[in-house]
Amino acid sequence: MQRDLGDFQTPRELADLVFGVLDRIGVRGSLILEPTCGRGSFLEAARERHAEAILLGIEIQPDHVRFARALVPTARIIEGDIFDPGLDLTRLVTLAPPGPLLVVGNPPWITVGELGRLDSKHQPPRRTDLGLRGFDALTGRSNFDLAEAVWYRLFDALKGRDATLALLCKESVALRVMATATERRLPIKAASFHRIDSRRWFGASVSAGLFRVELGRTGEVVSIDHHPTLMSEKHDRRIGTVDGVSVHDLDAFCEVAEYFGSPVSRWRQGIKHDAADVLELRREGAHWINGYGDRVDVEPSSLYPLLKSVDLNDARRRADRALIVPQLRLGDSTEALAESHPRLWRYLQSHSRRFEARRSRIYAGRTPFSIFGVGPYSFQPHKVAVSGLHVAPRFQAIEPVEGRPVVFDDTCYFLPVDSSDSAHRVVAALESESIRRLLAAVVAPGSKRKVTKRLLDRIDHERLLAAAT
Repeated sequence: MQRDLGDFQTPRELADLVFGVLDRIGVRGSLILEPTCGRGSFLEAARERHAEAILLGIEIQPDHVRFARALVPTARIIEGDIFDPGLDLTRLVTLAPPGPLLVVGNPPWITVGELGRLDSKHQPPRRTDLGLRGFDALTGRSNFDLAEAVWYRLFDALKGRDATLALLCKESVALRVMATATERRLPIKAASFHRIDSRRWFGASVSAGLFRVELGRTGEVVSIDHHPTLMSEKHDRRIGTVDGVSVHDLDAFCEVAEYFGSPVSRWRQGIKHDAADVLELRREGAHWINGYGDRVDVEPSSLYPLLKSVDLNDARRRADRALIVPQLRLGDSTEALAESHPRLWRYLQSHSRRFEARRSRIYAGRTPFSIFGVGPYSFQPHKVAVSGLHVAPRFQAIEPVEGRPVVFDDTCYFLPVDSSDSAHRVVAALESESIRRLLAAVVAPGSKRKVTKRLLDRIDHERLLAAAT
């Protein structure tokens, strides 16, 4: 397996099950295209079920191409990159005889960020059509899956054509693809998602399944019928996106939609540093210890009590963790620490290689030992905070510890408030039954990041606060 291509080969048994789903709902194809065909499992299954169809595969890895050609000699296997502008995908599909087009397969399960960390040469075009700017363009929102780029490539190539796209992908990818298709006003006649046991088939702990989209010349479907298994004929709920936020259960969401709207708050994400072994400390007796097990001697004014997601969701108030904060606001020069905090400066210098090894683009060209997600809001004494990683998040009122404002790592989100009383009132609103139902409808259990800033900003807890006064 070539790691930097996100290469998860599809077992033949799973390919057969996918075609079983498509046969059950009446999906056929005079041309069956597998855009990232690997070793040809889907083409082999298609040959046995659709003997009359023209079979076409595209694959970038020469060894896989040779294997697929031997496995399915009746198929045309093209050695090439699906993202290569010189590969005229539109022309290829128009060479088929008139009739329905079926695109089926399993595009790579890897993100652009992971490709970068692996120094991969196989990069898709950047997703500039989403209009990402600044910090969003450098971090999570621009870190899309390679599979997502494959969907957009297919959408562009199949404009104005009746076609069914049925690809295995993460549920998060399906939601983003559907949102983009809706924004582009693509004529979608039907969409469904049939979950698979991704751990069984691929050893992956992620919500994934068969995502089917039927394109036509007309159509305006904006939600996805969610089926709990490949074998289930009836969907158990509808999923989709609302104002850019993924919704796990649209019908349940509609019942509490009044508490979701335009941004009414300014939630912040915790501090991002990517150097936990150096900057995150734990207390042992009278000493602070870093991730390497070394005692750390720095000025106390550079240390702040630290809470992480696990602390917030377990309602723990730890006094045994601290974060070294080299900057008080984004962009501050750290070189002044040499005079203002000489012990801290020497400590950071002794670990300079660790900071230089950070791979994220956000640190490129920045002052040494830079961090992100820091500003005056980070040091507000009173905050409301929540874990970004837990399915049933708990909102907590956070107050200073030993006179020092608490900070968070970047798996947490927080809302600065002006007093302890305000923090507790906001928590009471966010822990209400209405907001609980809203979060249950939105938060997908299989997603890595359960709660996001984009979601939190749109929760109208002020409506509940106003009703209570």
